[in-house]
Amino acid sequence: MTASSRPWCRTLVHTLLGAGIVFGVVACDQAPSGPSSDRSGALELAKGPPSKNQEPAALDPATVMNRTNAALASEDAPYRLGIIQTLSADSQPAGITLLWKNVGNKKLGHDFVPGDPRRAAATGGWSEDPNSITYAIDPFDGTTFNGVGPATTSGEIRDGLQTWNVLSCSNIDLTEVASPVDLGVVAFQNDLGGSPFVVADIQYGGWLEVEYAGPTIAATHTFIWVDDDGNPTDIDRNGYLDVAFREIYFDKTCQACAGAPTWTWEIDNGINDPGFDIDIESISLHETGHGLSQGHFGIGFVNDDGTLYQTSNSVMAAAYAGPRTDLQGSDTGGHCTNWGEWPQN
Repeated sequence: MTASSRPWCRTLVHTLLGAGIVFGVVACDQAPSGPSSDRSGALELAKGPPSKNQEPAALDPATVMNRTNAALASEDAPYRLGIIQTLSADSQPAGITLLWKNVGNKKLGHDFVPGDPRRAAATGGWSEDPNSITYAIDPFDGTTFNGVGPATTSGEIRDGLQTWNVLSCSNIDLTEVASPVDLGVVAFQNDLGGSPFVVADIQYGGWLEVEYAGPTIAATHTFIWVDDDGNPTDIDRNGYLDVAFREIYFDKTCQACAGAPTWTWEIDNGINDPGFDIDIESISLHETGHGLSQGHFGIGFVNDDGTLYQTSNSVMAAAYAGPRTDLQGSDTGGHCTNWGEWPQN
């Protein structure tokens, strides 16, 4: 499927280019099922955000996977949602319980293809240079529910991106793209707002639309390219499925906590103390690591006294135990392994 078969998407893309918290994974390895949606009014979403007076409904990742992929299949889209990685605060039973064991090269099973013609603006994609990695921050959904404004949240996201971008071992040239639309393919396909338009390789969908059930804090969604029969592709034959783009969302509430309290998002570990606060840059830095194809690292377990232990304090460790904004050796090693040869790899 080519972009030329999606004229509404291609037209807008060219217009835009001219203008103790535990991480989990939900993967899709079978044909999804679910309702299709009427997209006849899609272009209207480019004019501004939908109303967000109501709280977003609590979602199950598997349901989101099925709904999104059913809608994309009905539209003959050239990509599908391949994996959802969530950050959550699940309560754990006492006893020596292994929670995660992440070893190896830290690379996810999905990766960007250097110079991918499907991402190129010349062939209907969103990138002027598919040897670069672009990102966009939602212009409408940047305010957290505890009142941290978009200038601050966007600044924290950019700080996290810059932390990865300045590593001397790689030259991926992370470039920001300004978006005039309400970003969010996942949100749009689940009737939560957003829009069907892709404007960048990594899209930050903000705080107002996708709310996962349970104690989820944030989620990264990886979309992969598929062929005309809907099968995932690996055009560079490197053993990794080809990434089309990724979307990152931040949750409002802990649905599994007493009274479903609002997460208290903060900066600099303290502006909203006392209480259990979530550092925006730390979470964004971790999720951006997933956006750049990096997986988790280290081993974590709960001891018989209920205390969470982990073998790594890296940004990409599979648990949030407080602010982490300085990359550790395992973080830089994973990034350099993934991107050190770009765009030759």
